[in-house]
Amino acid sequence: MSLTDIVVAAFLIGVAYLWRQRSLFQSRSRGYPLPPGPKPLPLIGNLFDIPHHHPWKKFMEWKEPYGDLVHVEALGTRTLILNSIEATNELLLKRAARYSDRPTLVMVGELMHLEKSSPLLQYGSALRQHRKLYHLAMGPETVKNYLRAQEDAVALLVESFLHNPKDFWNQTRLTAGRIIMSAVYGISATTPVDEYLSDADKIMKIAGEGTLPGAHIVDMIPSLKYIPSWFPFNNIQKLAREGRTMAYRTIDKPYEFVRQQMKQGIDRPSCTAEFIHAYESELGGLDPESEGLIKWGSGSLYAPGSETTYSVTLSFIHAMALFPNVQEKIQTEIDSVIGSHRLPNISDRANLPYVCAAIKEALRWNPVAPLSVPRRTSKDDYYNGYFIPADTVVLPNVWGISRDKLSGIPPEKFAPERFMTGSQSTDAIDPYSYVFGFARRECPGRYLAENSLFLIISWLMATVSVCKVKNAKGVEEFVEPTYITALISHPKPFEVDFKHRSRELELLIEHRVAEID
Repeated sequence: MSLTDIVVAAFLIGVAYLWRQRSLFQSRSRGYPLPPGPKPLPLIGNLFDIPHHHPWKKFMEWKEPYGDLVHVEALGTRTLILNSIEATNELLLKRAARYSDRPTLVMVGELMHLEKSSPLLQYGSALRQHRKLYHLAMGPETVKNYLRAQEDAVALLVESFLHNPKDFWNQTRLTAGRIIMSAVYGISATTPVDEYLSDADKIMKIAGEGTLPGAHIVDMIPSLKYIPSWFPFNNIQKLAREGRTMAYRTIDKPYEFVRQQMKQGIDRPSCTAEFIHAYESELGGLDPESEGLIKWGSGSLYAPGSETTYSVTLSFIHAMALFPNVQEKIQTEIDSVIGSHRLPNISDRANLPYVCAAIKEALRWNPVAPLSVPRRTSKDDYYNGYFIPADTVVLPNVWGISRDKLSGIPPEKFAPERFMTGSQSTDAIDPYSYVFGFARRECPGRYLAENSLFLIISWLMATVSVCKVKNAKGVEEFVEPTYITALISHPKPFEVDFKHRSRELELLIEHRVAEID
């Protein structure tokens, strides 16, 4: 056979393969088109249409020309963007069986082993085991076991705002970490936690950036993972090894702390201790598989719990400096209902509706996870006349949803009135319906985070007022809020001032801190 014959035969085989694939796709689609989206380029698709900086804002812009569903494709990966609460609820809630898997993330998932963590687990028996454990130790009633530890951490935070206000950024991060470490591992708020938080924060940054569209070329071209580490200009294996080592250190170290505390009979209430007791009661002991499930199940709680608390608290502080009229209303309500003889507690929540509305507005104003965590379709689906193929990555545009259905008040304005019962100003969507995830992938640390936010915000507003900083001429400076681009988005550094409100409450905080053991 001549070279010409070989080339012709290869060409015909290629044409036949492409025709076969086209026929199969048409058969699967039942004649329905893919959802609309920007026109793709040959071979690379929409690779250059997807921005790396705040992609959720561009996705929201696409809603006007394309609608609630937007389809893009880059290097063979199909992505469906959901730009409305209606489409999100229909697909992720009502059709959860087809939309509860995660995309295959080669770098952070497979190579760094973070695919074993709850947020990135595929829907199956391991995730169901995690959810079972979370139901046991992180439900709306069981999280009350951790209230004392949460109050300890918040008291330390408020004390730092009163005596070292310039360090509010670091103290907010530390407090968010303390709350999670105490609830998940029983580590006291006064115990140094830097050794635990350092790796956890680093791995969260890696995971947060690594799950965004186009973050790693190896996710789009998986075969690159086989390139050896010695190959020039290849850092895939090096990044994977560093991330993997850090991930195991993050879950192993605090777990061993709990085991040692339990052995000595001095363990505090914690999720991990509950998980261990549950498995030992059911199985009579722990095998390596069960121990692995507990380690990853506990370690997976750090991100949703601490990052939500950290990001929302900073957003709220920034908002109070920018919208002093809102701050005044919050403080007036607290002063009227609580007074200055004590600090608010969880049982006061029902009597502080404006405080609760302000927390909702903080969650809406700049959502913590603007694109939630990506989903993947496990089967072909059909919706509103469109075909959604299996193995499509699905991104609910939480940031876009937070700006939807707002009548009268601009979305950039911080306005708790949106969520006050009987308010005529808007029909805003309740952020609790979208900021903590959806259906089978709802954030397991939701109720802990809700309690943390109420305590932090109510105690801060009772004790201090947030003000804009003044320049050398004594003029207040306005700082526009800016946010990082990551799975978990938080404000970039900013400066504010704090003014003390009540000496009586300062003494209460000092007394509360002195009680921490």
